[in-house]
Amino acid sequence: MKGCQKFLMLWSVIFVITLQFDDILSVKPGFQARITDKGLKYASTSAINALSKKLNGQKIPDQSGKSGGVSYTVSSMVITSFTKPASNIAVVPSTGLKWSVNGAGISMKGNWKYQYKKGWFKVSDHGRFDASVNGITFSLTMAIGKDGNGRPKISASGCSCDVSSVHIKFHGGASWIYNIFSGVIERKLKGILKSKMCSEAVDAVNTDGEKEMKKIPVNVELAKKFLLDYSLISSPSFSNSYMQTFHKGEIYWKGGKEDIPFQPADIPAIKSSSKMVYLWLSDYMANSMGYTAYKNSYLKYNLTAKDLPAGNRSILNTTCSGLFCIGKLIPQIGEKYPNCVVQVNMVANSAPKMVISPQAIQVDASGVLDLYAKKQSSPDIFLIKLNMTLGIDLKASLKGEILYTEVSNPRLIIGVLKSAVGVVSGPVIQSLIKFGVQLVVIPKLNNIGAKGLSLPITKEIKFKNSELILQKDSLMIASDIAYIPPKGDTPVTVSDLTELPHLNLKLDHMGKWYQLANKLKKPNTLNHVMEPLSQHNRKPSFQFIGNRFKNIMKPLLK
Repeated sequence: MKGCQKFLMLWSVIFVITLQFDDILSVKPGFQARITDKGLKYASTSAINALSKKLNGQKIPDQSGKSGGVSYTVSSMVITSFTKPASNIAVVPSTGLKWSVNGAGISMKGNWKYQYKKGWFKVSDHGRFDASVNGITFSLTMAIGKDGNGRPKISASGCSCDVSSVHIKFHGGASWIYNIFSGVIERKLKGILKSKMCSEAVDAVNTDGEKEMKKIPVNVELAKKFLLDYSLISSPSFSNSYMQTFHKGEIYWKGGKEDIPFQPADIPAIKSSSKMVYLWLSDYMANSMGYTAYKNSYLKYNLTAKDLPAGNRSILNTTCSGLFCIGKLIPQIGEKYPNCVVQVNMVANSAPKMVISPQAIQVDASGVLDLYAKKQSSPDIFLIKLNMTLGIDLKASLKGEILYTEVSNPRLIIGVLKSAVGVVSGPVIQSLIKFGVQLVVIPKLNNIGAKGLSLPITKEIKFKNSELILQKDSLMIASDIAYIPPKGDTPVTVSDLTELPHLNLKLDHMGKWYQLANKLKKPNTLNHVMEPLSQHNRKPSFQFIGNRFKNIMKPLLK
């Protein structure tokens, strides 16, 4: 059912990334998320508010059909009011979620017309109507699980509903007669609504909801070369105050997945629920990406003079008029290979390692640097091979839904592995490489960090009052949220309601009722009804007419 599906998806955009796992796990998670009772209440309120705004004034497509010899049309239907109910989404421990709605109501108006034809006999009428359904109470329990691909799955495990009252009033035509029997129609429609609402809602969850869940991607592309796998690693479990999920949180090579030779560390267990949403990003996510990048020879770069700021490019020259170029700092290079430009080929010799602690985020990397002298129309000339260990601190910050980083406090250790130009001064080469790191490497890393990492949430969700907390082996984000519908979003319309079987059933009964009631427009039918009055010299009464028609219509309304 499209209408119910859209309503459910208003809050499920939050729920999609927040399913929980069993306490006993064979695989530890790399990414963890939690939505609290506070967050669920906000989701429920947001959904009801959005529905209320979009329903008021909504037009319902015209309906027409045929039942027996009666052709009918209900047109120009518009919702005149929607009574906003009390609504709540709550965690059901060990089961899933329970969505409760209490006190909903809806009113509408429109036009009706019909024609009854049998052979040469033809009757028609038209007019307006007002209808309202009030005191709608609804409760639906949804069990949450995981399918074989790590996507969430959802099923309705219990439903109850009630309708306090249904009112219909006809205007125009022979409405004074139709309104006599509106109570019969109202009671019939009330029973139909009560029986159909749950069956339709359960079908919406089990069919449409499950279909939408299967569309949820469990991989996100990063840097065009990597994929972040945040599929569920277990079926969900639920506590009294929040629901929580653990995801794989592994980053692997886009061209093919390979086993990571280490596991995530335990994410600290906390019971906080003061914020709406909690996200944990473990250092395993970064380390799996570093390992994958290293194994696929992604961590390499050839540094040339073009990578340096314009005012510093001469530092890689072997000949210069001043003192600050590699040919002057390492004289044997300038003497042996004048008028050349040095290129530094960098390649990692191990996977980089990130460690998150309550005090800092630290990254250590190591690699080999080969220096070559380049001269036009000549082969590259090998100069020096160095090993390098680089350690940096990362300062993380959160702006909106994007995580930013900034590099600080670089720590560099350089060693000479091989030299084709004789003995090279350790302090000189250390200073030279450190200058290059600060001039090129750190700015490039900061440029990447300034672009930020978008958190795996939908674009309609905005963070508010966020906190970023360093923990052992993980970075925790605690935040409240706001749901912002995108511009141009298709409103939740009520056109889909016309697809419900109970409305078609109602129209079928209306058709039968019209088929009978409109015979009043023919004198012979009216005389048939009024005949008992004349026999007893009694004045006609609405009560008597009503009872007379009730007896005639009972078979049709069963």
